[in-house]
Amino acid sequence: MLRSELPESRARWIAENNPVCPICAVPIDKAVAEGCGISTATCDLHALQHQIINLKGNVDREAQDILALENQKSSLQYELGIARQHLKPLEQTVAALERSLLDQSNTIRAVQRLVDDADRYEKLLIDRENVASSLERATSQLGSRRDELSARRQSARESIARLSFAFDTVLKELVPSNIDGEARLDGNGLSLTAKLDGERSTAAIDSLRS
Repeated sequence: MLRSELPESRARWIAENNPVCPICAVPIDKAVAEGCGISTATCDLHALQHQIINLKGNVDREAQDILALENQKSSLQYELGIARQHLKPLEQTVAALERSLLDQSNTIRAVQRLVDDADRYEKLLIDRENVASSLERATSQLGSRRDELSARRQSARESIARLSFAFDTVLKELVPSNIDGEARLDGNGLSLTAKLDGERSTAAIDSLRS
């Protein structure tokens, strides 16, 4: 960029050393000496020359900086290679950490599922205890019912036995023969039977009914 400014400055410097009027193409020195009347502005040739010198100095300094950077290029490339060598294990470490983080995340999810399963298991245990308690109460009530029913059956058997004994006694008093009476209670209700000489006698029962 600095070099590109030099041709323009040189051209202006040369033009100002030999100035020519852009309108009438008359040398400026002549026009000024004879009186042009168009323009009395002059150019500072010394300033232009000083600007050119400064630009050349800037170009030289920039060239030296470029040369210094190019001299550092090989060492910088070497340092870049060393940095890449150091970077590679770091990248591997980062990848390992990411995999470890993923594994830990999976482990955390697995543990959370185990916790949820444990909570469900605990609830199932509570439900099982409640069911077992209800079953125990039902079993106890069933046992009580069975004992009560057994007692009633025993009481009914005793009552039927007394009734059967009374029926047999009455039957023997009424029928002066070898007769036996029996009272039974089954699903069809209460039934009375009489056996005459060891055989069942329906006639005897009918006669008693009449």
